[in-house]
Amino acid sequence: MNLSSQSASNEALDSSPWGQYTLVDAHGCDLSILGSLDANRELSDKICDLLDLDKVGNLLIHNFGGSPPDPRIHGPSFIQTIDKGVLQGHCPTHPRLACIDILVNKQFNSDQLADLVRNFFKADNVQTLTVLRGIPDSVPKVINIKATGIHHTSWKQKIHSSKEEEKVDADIEMNNL
Repeated sequence: MNLSSQSASNEALDSSPWGQYTLVDAHGCDLSILGSLDANRELSDKICDLLDLDKVGNLLIHNFGGSPPDPRIHGPSFIQTIDKGVLQGHCPTHPRLACIDILVNKQFNSDQLADLVRNFFKADNVQTLTVLRGIPDSVPKVINIKATGIHHTSWKQKIHSSKEEEKVDADIEMNNL
């Protein structure tokens, strides 16, 4: 490889994302599944299988929410380290909500992840937000914001940059997406 082709190759690497961060909120989940540590273990395994992720270490899982439990936040939480990333979830039972976040050093189909989470928890609807991470000297790229069955959903995105022209403050409204 000559110097100019090596430079072009390095520029392509510098402009490509390091990885993908996807958040899935599943609303109206089945409580018997949502509150089960065994079910949350199974979901973690299914996500790793679906996205072909290599686990590093054991799954850390626990019922969180204080003692005595605070019903607003009580429920299973888990963290699975994966090669070049992390998978985490928190499932507060009172609002019947599953919050699944994954950061991984590759791109994947976030719709497949959302479908898996919705079907697994028998949720009424899901919201997803995906951000491509680690692109130097650029505004992070939001590649999808989706909601199923939610009439009024909003996300706020604030981007802070040292470059004056890249300061962004955006409200994104979604209606029946």
